[in-house]
Amino acid sequence: MPDNKQNLSTDELVDILLPDDSAVKAAPRKFQAKNREEQPTMQEHVQHLPLNKLAAFENHPFQVKQDEEFQKLVDSIRENGVLIPAIARPKGDGYELIAGHRRKFACQILGVETMPVLVRDLTPEQAVIAMVECTPQH
Repeated sequence: MPDNKQNLSTDELVDILLPDDSAVKAAPRKFQAKNREEQPTMQEHVQHLPLNKLAAFENHPFQVKQDEEFQKLVDSIRENGVLIPAIARPKGDGYELIAGHRRKFACQILGVETMPVLVRDLTPEQAVIAMVECTPQH
């Protein structure tokens, strides 16, 4: 069966996911400000959050495939717990999951109720870029 997977660069994915009038498209990638005054203050910390407080990223283009690699992740979490925190941003009464959808799904399968999450204050544009850069093609 032919593999129809397309390998897109971060820039190509951001172009697909963000509207044409987005300020981020005109800005350099990686959020490098010209001087320190322009750099946004980013608050972040790791905490164990209940899975039911983690909503999927809006318009998340990637799918969780229950393949052999996913089963290895489930087995690893069963044996070792979640070793790498997910990334989320505050949204409403909970959080929007930016990266870590596979880890969350694996935890749900295992009946794990919380997982470590790095909580960051991100703009919608920053969240899209972080999601694309943090999500390897599985």
